Formats: sequence, C-alpha cells, structure tokens
Amino acid sequence: DWSEKNLIGRNDPLRETAVGRMAVTTATVVQVRDPIKERGRVDADEMLYVIAGEGTLRAKGRDQALDAGSFVVVPRGVMYSLDRRGRNPLIVLSIVGK
Repeated sequence: DWSEKNLIGRNDPLRETAVGRMAVTTATVVQVRDPIKERGRVDADEMLYVIAGEGTLRAKGRDQALDAGSFVVVPRGVMYSLDRRGRNPLIVLSIVGK
C-alpha cells in the first residue's frame, strides 16, 4: 500500500522519502531512474538494502551489481554513485547511522 502511494513518477529522476528518524539514525527510501553521481556521507556510515529493481553501485573505482535483496555498507567518507539497469526504478532503503 505504501509503495503504491509513494512510487516514483515516470518523469521523476529521483525520489527520496524519509520513513524513519531517530536521534542518530535516519531511514530513507531512495527511488532512482536517472543516475545519482557522487554522493556520500562524511560523518556517518550508510547501509543500502535493495528493495526492488536492478542497478550498479560504483565506489572507489569498482562496480558492484545490485538486485533485490542486495545489501551494501558504504563507510563514512566514501563517495559513491548509483545507476539503475533495466526499465524499472531501482528502489533502495538507505539507513544512515552516526
């Protein structure tokens, strides 16, 4: 029900929706159609869990294929990019904890 109401539009390049917030942790659903270039956290680690879709994460010059069920930890200070593959959006749960 939540995903149907909050699904990224056909012409939207990116949609980020906060789904949880605590003193030192934030959970956000990130929906990607267009590539996200160079993002990262200087003050916190980021955990990415792929809910749906397929894509590629690029960090430190290496590519990692992502599909539903993939889990990646991006250490603080590491810049990364995300790119979807296929026609469906890449939908990722991002959990940032300091």
